[in-house]
Parts: sequence; C-alpha cells; structure tokens
Amino acid sequence: MGLNALIDELRADSFYAILDLGPALGVNVDFWSRFPCRLYIGDFYRGLQAELSRRSDEDEWSESVIERLFSFSPDTRFDLILCWDIFNHLTQEQLTSLIAWLARLSKPGALLFALMWLESRISMEPLAFRIVDREHMDYAGRSAATKAGPRYQPRELGKIMRGFDVSNSFLLRHGVQEYLFVYRGE
Repeated sequence: MGLNALIDELRADSFYAILDLGPALGVNVDFWSRFPCRLYIGDFYRGLQAELSRRSDEDEWSESVIERLFSFSPDTRFDLILCWDIFNHLTQEQLTSLIAWLARLSKPGALLFALMWLESRISMEPLAFRIVDREHMDYAGRSAATKAGPRYQPRELGKIMRGFDVSNSFLLRHGVQEYLFVYRGE
C-alpha cells in the first residue's frame, strides 16, 4: 500500500536520486532500474552497528557517526529515501540524528518511506524487504530472538521527524504501519 502510494508520486519524465538504507538486494535494484534514477544503497543498520562497535565510548552519540557511514559529495540531494524498518531499531536520539541528517540531504518535496512495527516485540535486527511488485513485498530475517519494540506514538514521531510531514499512512494487518513522509524543506 505505502510502496504503491510512493510509486504513484513518481513521474515518468523525472530523474530521481534514490537512497536505499537497506541491504543491497538484486530484486530491489531491478525494481528501481525501471525508473530513471541514480540509486545509492547503504546497509545503514549493519554499518552503524559496525561503527559503534569500533568506538571506545558508545555512550557518546553524535551525528558524525552517521556521516562516517556514507561518503556523499556535499551537494548530493535525494528525491526518495527508503528507510524500511530501520526506525524500529534505533534509539530516539539516534533516530532524531538520522532524520536531521536525512533532512539536510533531501530536496524539498523528497519522499521518505518507512515501515514501523506496532508489536510490543520485534525482531532483533531489521528485516530485509524484497519488492515483489508495486503492491507486494516479502521480508526475510525475522528470527525467534526478539527485543522490545519502540512503538513510537504519532506525537513522538512528529517531534522526531522534523522537516517531514506524513503524506500517507497505512496500517497493515500483520502489525506494520507504513509511512510515506514528504520533506517540506527549510
């Protein structure tokens, strides 16, 4: 539903810069290759975990941790950002930093797609979402090991998502809320 709404926003006569913060999956690359775009892929969560494990003081969080994961030129701006279920696996401080960083990389009107589990227990790590078609996705990686889900409330999410407004939101029957945010610009 949310992916379909996102694709409905894309125009055939435009070129898009897309940032996919999930793992590199061939089916997703194939799907986006149908659109005139430049696709940047970065397995954000796994990169973040590796970066944090190298740090001597994990309690000290800064946006520079995020910036070290990617090497974009200073003028890079995105039209579309795919966050998948990364939000579920970050602390509120980390998520707020990520959103501030993404806002700086977003063109006005940029779309941000995110999935948030509403269940009290979620998989230990983000799932890998595979696009089947514009209306269907599969996911893999859900393990028996779980942790408490953040269950961000709409008001809390509104504070975190500074610069972004909810364009569409869809509640799926398996406990996932799909969000399509639009960046309103500075």
